[in-house]
Amino acid sequence: MVVLEDLKIRAATPGRDAVGEVTIRARVDGQTFTGRGGSTDVVLASAQAYMHLLNKAVQARELEARHFAARTDWGV
Repeated sequence: MVVLEDLKIRAATPGRDAVGEVTIRARVDGQTFTGRGGSTDVVLASAQAYMHLLNKAVQARELEARHFAARTDWGV
């Protein structure tokens, strides 16, 4: 389950063609992760930030699973 905790949108550059920077903080299965994205299209930047956040969550889950497997392989 993903629970949104914070969403920030800001202009990273000035002007009409400004790059929007999006930062998302959310809890995924009880752990907090942050994702960032940037684009002249704020919807695309938001999607990038969300995917960045989810990729971090998947990597953390895989790392935890490998750590657990390594512990059980050695009988510790």
